[in-house]
Amino acid sequence: MTGPSSSSLVSLRPYDLVVFMFTVFLNIFFREVKLRGVQNIPKSGPVIFVIAPHHNQFIDPLIIATNTPRRIGFLAAAKSMQRKFVGSMGRALESIPVVRPQDLAFPGVGTVKFATPDNHSEILISNGTTEKLHVRAVISVKLPAPHSKRIAMEVAEIVSETLVRLKSPVTDPDAIQLLAAKEYPFSITPHVEQAELFNSVSQRLSEGRCVGIFPEGGSHDRSSLLPIKAGVAIMALSAMAKYENLSVKIVPVSLNYFHPHRFRSRAVVEYGEPIAVSQDWVDRYKEGGQPKRDATQELLNLITMNLKEMTITAPDYETLMLIQATRRLYKPLNRKLSTTQTVSLTRRFVQGYIRFKDDPQVVALQDRVSNYNKKLLTFGIHDHQVQRSEIGGYPLVLLLWSRIVRLIILSTMALPGVIMNLPMMLITGYISNLKAKQALAESNVKITGRDVVSTWKLLIAMALIPLFFVLYTILFYLYLGFLGLTFSTRLTYTLCFWFSLASLSYAAVLTSEVALDIIKSLRPLIGAITQKKDFEWLRKERAELAQKIQEFCEKTGPLIEKEMRERRERLRLEGGFESDSVSDFGKSPFTSPAGSGTETDGSLANRVRASRQTLLQRVGSYPKFPTPQAEDQTALDGSAAKSEKPSRAPLSESIVYTASEDDGYAGYDEDEDAPTVKSDLRMRKPHSTSQR
Repeated sequence: MTGPSSSSLVSLRPYDLVVFMFTVFLNIFFREVKLRGVQNIPKSGPVIFVIAPHHNQFIDPLIIATNTPRRIGFLAAAKSMQRKFVGSMGRALESIPVVRPQDLAFPGVGTVKFATPDNHSEILISNGTTEKLHVRAVISVKLPAPHSKRIAMEVAEIVSETLVRLKSPVTDPDAIQLLAAKEYPFSITPHVEQAELFNSVSQRLSEGRCVGIFPEGGSHDRSSLLPIKAGVAIMALSAMAKYENLSVKIVPVSLNYFHPHRFRSRAVVEYGEPIAVSQDWVDRYKEGGQPKRDATQELLNLITMNLKEMTITAPDYETLMLIQATRRLYKPLNRKLSTTQTVSLTRRFVQGYIRFKDDPQVVALQDRVSNYNKKLLTFGIHDHQVQRSEIGGYPLVLLLWSRIVRLIILSTMALPGVIMNLPMMLITGYISNLKAKQALAESNVKITGRDVVSTWKLLIAMALIPLFFVLYTILFYLYLGFLGLTFSTRLTYTLCFWFSLASLSYAAVLTSEVALDIIKSLRPLIGAITQKKDFEWLRKERAELAQKIQEFCEKTGPLIEKEMRERRERLRLEGGFESDSVSDFGKSPFTSPAGSGTETDGSLANRVRASRQTLLQRVGSYPKFPTPQAEDQTALDGSAAKSEKPSRAPLSESIVYTASEDDGYAGYDEDEDAPTVKSDLRMRKPHSTSQR
């Protein structure tokens, strides 16, 4: 194999070296990263990558940079760029610094309350003045417990030294009640003009380069998207208004994590169809005034809609757990979904839940699924383990002992590496949790601060691993000297030890994963031997729930399909997509692929009812499910992989999900895919009700 040509070496930039370095680290940190829709990335020309949700602070841009075939200059907080290591990496990655108003916030002098109890548009400052306030600045008040939320109020006019008129009246009922009765300390967030930032972005786009932006404005750990800021729309329109004949494409990108704060988790990166910025929007943007605002808002609405359809967003964490549990019950037990298929199916179940959440049948199903989940939690097992193992019998006893023996062997093999890695694990865990608490205290949107945990784990590990390897090598050399070996022998053994440390450490990680999978399988196995009646109840309840969920999907599928078809047709007629084909992101979670020609609701219902397998073919890029006769020879993930770009590594709420994470029971995904346990499970023929 020939080496790289001189021209390719000349074209290498610090960006490529940093991306290569982080590719190695991310391959170790994540078990799997799946890519979907890479073919949607334009091969040339200016592109703005709009990425959401922003659930993993500095990890998010690194995952995009290491999995995208084009160089991307990300917008990065100027505050972060001032840090020594992060700033140097950001500059190497050609990031564009942006001054965020929240980074300039400072405590106000005095206290605030409503000027009068009935006027919610004017704020009175006591024991202070409006000297440091100006128009468009934001006054923030943190309400005390049990409300524990922050109220932001934009200044429209400085009436006097102690009186401020707001741009819009306060509408939050808790804030109205508290600010009318009592004075509270406040902070001031100044308005920042971003003309320099927009000029930098326009210049980069005019050169045919790519820009990456996280439009939520900051990382968070919520189960829903934060409001999408208008900056991305302004960047695209201002660049095309400034440079004639410039055609900017906007590519929406979704990041969906399975346990984003955990080491060796999974992620899915999905690239949507490019959005073409129409010339009509640009012309109206040039007019200024109301036409400019309308054009910006229309483009922003289109971007927001695409991001919401690509990501898994739920009203709250509990709802997300419920939806994941329902998806697990709906999927046939004899079908295995890939990571991207799991995310896609969950996304469309979210759409269906939001549409029918007030339906009495959905409310009843919600209670039953929640109760089923509680039972699983009581027994300490996962949903896929309910039907997949025999109940009682001598073979199960042998299986239990065989797994215990395997666990002992694997634990013995992993023990040296685990001992070697343990100090680093403890230090990274402690510091990352400390940083999460600090980030939570400084944020208005974070829930637990988990969005910064993985970032700090990776950064600290990058510093500690070389340090500890040097320490272990020195100790090993001193030990050889204690044994009385000659210098040349000690040097040879020490060099061999140094080069084997990385392999030993990584092997311990992989072996520990297998051992943990076996540990997770022991409790349900013991329960199947000792608690036969309880497990029989779980099986019966699961079968009934699967039947009820399937029937509801069959009933509501035609309606969802019709609504989604009409919506996609409106989008196609309104324009904005790069191609005539309509994205699959808006399709119903309950319906099968649309056929050609016009169909009645009755034919749709018949088609939906005909096969749940056909419905599942809609997940991902229409993978072909194997027939029962061919299942021994064809794996679903294999067929799905043909329709996707190759993924990095052999990687998965935030589920992510991003979106968030699963509760570890009926919604849990990772344990189901554990190869070491699944290989020796004694399979039981599924009930017909859960196999339909």
